[in-house]
Amino acid sequence: MTNTLSGSESNLIGYWRFNEGTGTNSLDRTTNARNAVLLNGPLWVPAGTYNLAGPNLFAEYLLDVELADLVPPFITTCTLPAEGQVSSNLVDRFAVGFSEDLAPSTVTNATAYELRNAGLNGLFGDGDDALYAVANSPAYDRGLTASYLVTDGPLQPGLYRFTVGTALTDKAGNPLATAFIRNFAVANVPGFRFENRDNGSFALATSLSTNRIPAADGSLSAAGSLAVGDACYHMAGGLLNGDTNLDLVTANYNGDSVSVLLGNGDGSFARQTDFACGNGAIAPVLGLFNADARLDLAVANYSANAVSVFLGNGDGTFNRVTNYSVGSQPHYIGAGDFNGDGKRDLATANNASDNISVLLGNGDGTFGPAIAYPAGDAPQGLAVGDVNGDLKLDLVTANYSSDDLSLFLGTGDGSFTPAVNLAAENGPRMVALADLNGDGALDLAAVNAAANSVSVLLGMAMVRSRPA
Repeated sequence: MTNTLSGSESNLIGYWRFNEGTGTNSLDRTTNARNAVLLNGPLWVPAGTYNLAGPNLFAEYLLDVELADLVPPFITTCTLPAEGQVSSNLVDRFAVGFSEDLAPSTVTNATAYELRNAGLNGLFGDGDDALYAVANSPAYDRGLTASYLVTDGPLQPGLYRFTVGTALTDKAGNPLATAFIRNFAVANVPGFRFENRDNGSFALATSLSTNRIPAADGSLSAAGSLAVGDACYHMAGGLLNGDTNLDLVTANYNGDSVSVLLGNGDGSFARQTDFACGNGAIAPVLGLFNADARLDLAVANYSANAVSVFLGNGDGTFNRVTNYSVGSQPHYIGAGDFNGDGKRDLATANNASDNISVLLGNGDGTFGPAIAYPAGDAPQGLAVGDVNGDLKLDLVTANYSSDDLSLFLGTGDGSFTPAVNLAAENGPRMVALADLNGDGALDLAAVNAAANSVSVLLGMAMVRSRPA
């Protein structure tokens, strides 16, 4: 025979070379050490032995080898807190590792798992235990790892026991030899409160403070509802009428309008005033577009594939100027000085055309034609900021269908480099830029609508050389 394997190749279950051996033994050349025994009388014949006793061979003999997988699978890893560990992390998802590929139908079966809370008395198995639902997501089809969501989480402070039952089997039907059990605890973060998983409404939510105080303590109190146009979507805030009270603007998708609510300074607002826009008004942005010190307004119109620009009068009203064509289905809009000329420019994230549109401002309330830059699949959110510390504004989009973020670095002349895509979780819909860790560099945070999560990407701090 011709040897074509060494036995050290990956993914080999066993490797027996039938041209060598001793007696009835056949050695497994892999590290699995699954040695075999020849049955029904065959013996190894050393090479070069020709004169065999007995009759000569006048027929073909077939060697029938049957391999059976009788080795049960086992759990190799689990990203829940370690056995006996007390964790103050937010736990609403985890992963489990396997020793081999498992049968998908057993991995996706929710009854194979139990995540149990010991209740207030800290004892498992009595009447105050609480069960959490565990769902395999995304659905496992092969591989050595499966991911899971705690669909009614996150886990509240307390003792927990996670069990994987023996209903999990490999593809040969071998079940786990024993159930996998992980015991751990979840604790409060000092100074913070875990919200209860059963009070997911405004009326039942736990207040962060019992009394509203003048100091900023992170607590909120109800201030009532405000009527606006039909199907309000995104909103913006700013000083629209010359006083020191913040005002609000909403974009009303079904109403094809924006609603302006002038603030009274005490948390209440005057009745809204509506201004007509293009079809599918979805996102507003405020800025000084004509340098008269009065805030102006630009609105992305999703169904009209256009941006409507309004010049502010300084009293909370606006004059309609014009519409500017952009990419297909603009979902969000941002403003900034992209070319360093002191004039506000605009950018939109275009859901259907998979790109962004950049419109450079002329400083008189008008804008140049849109310039398109390819982005990921279905960009829906957009943020503006100096990501790389070169004092030039950059753009980031959240791409819903490609599960990533597109980063466009500004060159300082109003143009942008081709997008660099950064991985997020499923369905990122909005993105924000802020210095989240205090190192002087902008970080990214994206809301992943399909994963019910937030992705945080920390930016690298850079030493800036500011002009004198």
